[in-house]
Amino acid sequence: MLRCVCEAAALLERAEGLCSPLLLSDVGCGAALALAAMDCAAMNIFVNTGTLRGDPESDSYEEEAGRLLGEYRPRTEALSASVLRRLQGL
Repeated sequence: MLRCVCEAAALLERAEGLCSPLLLSDVGCGAALALAAMDCAAMNIFVNTGTLRGDPESDSYEEEAGRLLGEYRPRTEALSASVLRRLQGL
């Protein structure tokens, strides 16, 4: 799920510059929802891997989740904030 949400967030970034002004709020809403979905997916990963510390597969999932969050969460947060500022005319 986390991978899919990150892919969607990347598509939303592209859409911001290409979409009609009337669809801009949809991009912002999508970014806000993607942030929540990232957090939820990561929590589900970490609650399950937390009981398997030291297991190579579990550690791999945690590492990937941390990397994806580190890369995509700030970008998606910035996108949401950017759209809100644009809609407010700032």
